[in-house]
Amino acid sequence: MIDDKFNGHTMASGIKYDASTLVASSNVFPIGTVLLVSNPLVQGTPLEVVIMDFAPAAQLALSSGAFSSLQIDYSGKGSVDVQVVDYLKKRPRLLNDN
Repeated sequence: MIDDKFNGHTMASGIKYDASTLVASSNVFPIGTVLLVSNPLVQGTPLEVVIMDFAPAAQLALSSGAFSSLQIDYSGKGSVDVQVVDYLKKRPRLLNDN
């Protein structure tokens, strides 16, 4: 999970981090990649998250908003199923883009 202490800081994408939004950081997926993420332990609707930052120490780090929406224990780690929806556009997809 991305630490809430980064709330309001600018991410590598140029967007300010808001812990309540459905964003993530990764050292596997490039910025701008859209992922469909679900919790295999809880039946529910998968979430669409956008990679907005680089995480040097994590394959995938979700915002606390995404973390809580997926009903993952707040221990800081959890297993999720990931499906790539849109891989690396020329510019990061902004949260309000359609």
